[in-house]
Amino acid sequence: MDAAFAGPLKLGRVGRDDRRPSSYVVIAGDWDNNVTEGHEQTFDVLHLHFYPLYEDLFSHDLAVIEIERPGMRFDDWTTPICLPPRDFEYQTGRKCVVTGWGSIGFSYPSRLQAAVLPIIDRMECMNSSRIYSSMSRSAFCAGYLQ
Repeated sequence: MDAAFAGPLKLGRVGRDDRRPSSYVVIAGDWDNNVTEGHEQTFDVLHLHFYPLYEDLFSHDLAVIEIERPGMRFDDWTTPICLPPRDFEYQTGRKCVVTGWGSIGFSYPSRLQAAVLPIIDRMECMNSSRIYSSMSRSAFCAGYLQ
């Protein structure tokens, strides 16, 4: 892998079969889904490498996406990220950054959202919700319980 990058990144599904590369398109540098700002970069997906233990939305939901070369241009809208070392441990209270176009209530925002959230104790998180009561060891919980 040449580089990992930070968004904004949008991986859009264009088909039903979510294991076929042709079902996806990568759009880097997109901030507002309703506006073409001019710095978006669109790529076809050559290969998708799903994590071997991937099963569902809450467990090992990670993939390496290969795009065509020469690849993406890093600029003010698309930048490389630093990945943590293999032995990195998530410490309760440590701040992390989350980004995405995930649901806000019953709707989805058109603009990329970002938040700085504290990491929550694993057991406290699992005990606070039926959804996360079976959280995999590879996951961590961040946010506020109130």
